[in-house]
Amino acid sequence: MYRIAILDEVNDDIERFQRYVHKNDKDKRFCVVEIMPKPNFEDTINEILCANLDALISDYRLNEFKANITYDGVKVVNSILERRALFPCFVLTSFDDDAVKDSEDGNIVYIKGVMGGESNAKITFLERIGRQIEKYRFKIQEAKSDLEELLNIRKTRLLTPTEENSYIELCNFLGESYVGEDSLPRPFFGQDTNKRLDEILLKADKILKTSKMAQIKFRKRHHVEEKTGKFLKTIQTIVKP
Repeated sequence: MYRIAILDEVNDDIERFQRYVHKNDKDKRFCVVEIMPKPNFEDTINEILCANLDALISDYRLNEFKANITYDGVKVVNSILERRALFPCFVLTSFDDDAVKDSEDGNIVYIKGVMGGESNAKITFLERIGRQIEKYRFKIQEAKSDLEELLNIRKTRLLTPTEENSYIELCNFLGESYVGEDSLPRPFFGQDTNKRLDEILLKADKILKTSKMAQIKFRKRHHVEEKTGKFLKTIQTIVKP
């Protein structure tokens, strides 16, 4: 089952997309979620991120009939991709030149006419959405497998610099994909840094018992360590078989 969202400010256009999916979804794999743009940009982004989606399809001109919307579909998609790299996103528009110019990836922009007259097309727009979802799911499974391998190596020896970089990137990618966690600063993933941080924390514990001032100075570092531990625990949960 593919859970996809249509983001549009016009109900008629939302219904048009739903009819298109219903007509072309021969295997009944798609579930369409309706999302209306909110006046506050971050409210819209949060609704999308919390909707447990497999793909996002957005209209380009989200403010064509709503003056209180100050952003367009390309801005929404760019923001989603900044938080969830490679997430399947598509922008439908009647103004392809403007949309392509505004988009960081012109390949995600499609003319609305793509939903009609596809009888001679090698692949329909809906099939294209499905393929992108499968590619994204495969990328996640591949990342989980690679990370699990690195976690096993980590139990026996230190990772090489190249392996360490891969470990960091995989943690960030899976963290974003599963729970929408912000990427942590690169240094706080390194094994050497984590070891030094543990040593600092042990010493600081002793200082905290006698020094209130030290407690204040230590608080910020403790917060970082706590967030790092929470993030890594989430990642380890993700890669469990």
